[in-house]
Amino acid sequence: MDAENPENWFSEAVATLGDRLTAARENAGLSCAEAASCLGISVETYTSWEQDSAFPRASLCHMIAGLFGVSLAWLLTGESLGVEPPQNDLPAQGPCLPSTDADLRCMREDMAETRLRVQQIDERLQRILLHLE
Repeated sequence: MDAENPENWFSEAVATLGDRLTAARENAGLSCAEAASCLGISVETYTSWEQDSAFPRASLCHMIAGLFGVSLAWLLTGESLGVEPPQNDLPAQGPCLPSTDADLRCMREDMAETRLRVQQIDERLQRILLHLE
């Protein structure tokens, strides 16, 4: 994982679909309620997508990408045309504050654990899909 590289900020290895939905919505200047209204769904449903506790149907993904002005590929994978990564306002060089350094280590560990959980869920979903076919 290369979270420090701005090119990979929204890649599948670093960000979830919910992360990309949030970034695209905010970049479009919409609230969750406005996005939900435009998509014809409840705010609760939309919020669950951003929180990765539920996922939009495939038939809505193209509509979501159009609403937010990003490509479908970027929305799903973080590749192609989408939202620019946030600019780092910190100096390019210089020591990190000890608490910041520790926080970053904790966040990296959390991200690694989350990535493992996502991979496990993805594997389970793939097995389920194979049984449905």
